[in-house]
Amino acid sequence: MTLSDADRTARQLAARVGVVSLVALGCQSTPSAAVGGVAIAAPPVASRAACARCHDEIVREWEASPHRGAFSDVWFQSGYRVDHRAFCRDCHAPLNTGVDPRQWMQKTADELRASGATQTCADCHMSALGEHRAHSFAILAEPSRIADAIVVEGGATSRGAEIEVEVRLSARGASHAVPTGDVFRALELSVWTATARAQKRLLMRRFGSTLTFTPTRGISGGIGEIEDSRVPAHGVRVERFVVAGRAPLVHYQLDYLRVNPAQAAVQGIDDAANRIPLLEGAFVTDAIEVFAP
Repeated sequence: MTLSDADRTARQLAARVGVVSLVALGCQSTPSAAVGGVAIAAPPVASRAACARCHDEIVREWEASPHRGAFSDVWFQSGYRVDHRAFCRDCHAPLNTGVDPRQWMQKTADELRASGATQTCADCHMSALGEHRAHSFAILAEPSRIADAIVVEGGATSRGAEIEVEVRLSARGASHAVPTGDVFRALELSVWTATARAQKRLLMRRFGSTLTFTPTRGISGGIGEIEDSRVPAHGVRVERFVVAGRAPLVHYQLDYLRVNPAQAAVQGIDDAANRIPLLEGAFVTDAIEVFAP
């Protein structure tokens, strides 16, 4: 079988992140969606039929996967409607443009390389199915798998009329930060007691101006990452809270957000659809007598 130019490009792109798969990145018919009332189609790439001639079972798996709708799904299109940039399209339909990987805003591949891990993306995200690997790519449809990748530890200490809470989050088995992938993804950590309202923290990447000026180089920089508060691949993310009042238990909840709340508001995404509950629990306040004598 002779590889087409599109097939070669797909394999080259996939190899960069450790996934040897034609279908994952490129075996798609031309998707389309309406943006601002105007139908927008991704440029055509390798057709379904071309892939299915040799990989029919894999194509059927891929057709039901989120990758099939990478350009046309509501999450991407609601953002693309607001910010109609070429580099957004280039990542969601990568074989159409020959996108330069140096322009990618996602850091998953870099995080994987920096971790020193020996496994590839496929080892965790494409389980073996007979002689091939699964192409369902349904990680967001399996929240238990995301939850299994995060360890929550911590404690609560009474300090007079307040409770000091420390929450420690670490990644388990993931060789990349959590969450990874799309730049707008976030974790939301909530802490509360029976008498104190919830305090919330977003663990995410933040972007802003990186402009700098020096006499020798003049103005440099632009828009880039200015903060990364996600759970790291190695190490611990520590979040501290001060909760008013006294209580025997401090409750916590960790949710996965497909896009952060500010971006969800811009894109008009409902919170219930955006939020995936992952973990919940409670810390015993160690200085409180839980059971009266």
